[in-house]
Amino acid sequence: MKTTHIKKQQGMTLIIAMVMLLVITGIGVSAVKNSTTSTMMSSNNTLQMLVFQGAESTIVRSASANDLFDIEKSAVLAGTPHEVTQAHLYPNGDDEVTNGVKLKSTSKITFMGDGDCPVLSGVANSINYSCYVFEIDAKTQALGARANHFEGRAILAPKK
Repeated sequence: MKTTHIKKQQGMTLIIAMVMLLVITGIGVSAVKNSTTSTMMSSNNTLQMLVFQGAESTIVRSASANDLFDIEKSAVLAGTPHEVTQAHLYPNGDDEVTNGVKLKSTSKITFMGDGDCPVLSGVANSINYSCYVFEIDAKTQALGARANHFEGRAILAPKK
């Protein structure tokens, strides 16, 4: 009778397959983590840009909501900050910018006084005008992102 000897397998193929599976799993986990980090950075950047634009918009809305051209009313408030609330900035409740993100904005307007304006080219009799100077401090926040913008405005109006 003829006998056949079956060689004992050493299991090397199994070990190599397990190592390759471990390496591929590590690469996959790293790719997912990198993708998640990139998405978070992109979202934060977008939110920061929205808040930045919201603060700029708050300055414009503050100036128009309080009508800086009403010089006599503003002169009474000289040096005293005038608080502009969220309700005045968004009277129709349109403070939602995108995907349910709402901006919370406030501003302070301070009338700093008036004085002579520099001679302006293209404005007839510009020496008969005064410059009324205002400071607007706007603060906006949404989902942890914050922006604070400060702007000075000068309005040219006839001397009284």
